[in-house]
Amino acid sequence: MTIASTLKSYLDGQGADYDLVPHPKTDSPHDTAQAAHTPDDHIAKAVLVKDARGYAMVVVPGSSRLELEAMGERFSRAFLE
Repeated sequence: MTIASTLKSYLDGQGADYDLVPHPKTDSPHDTAQAAHTPDDHIAKAVLVKDARGYAMVVVPGSSRLELEAMGERFSRAFLE
């Protein structure tokens, strides 16, 4: 298990409190939560999205679904599906 250096730098720079929990490779956030023996909403997943301006990384709880339209409205961007 690893954490992207960009995400780690951001979290550390924000003073975020987080733990890295070792676990075997998994195929879904739910499987990851089970392997780490933690609830789905206690893990984070990074999702890459793209629009005309480029890529952005969005980090959401493992139990959440990303609503591209709502996120685009909030950030005044038109993310591609």
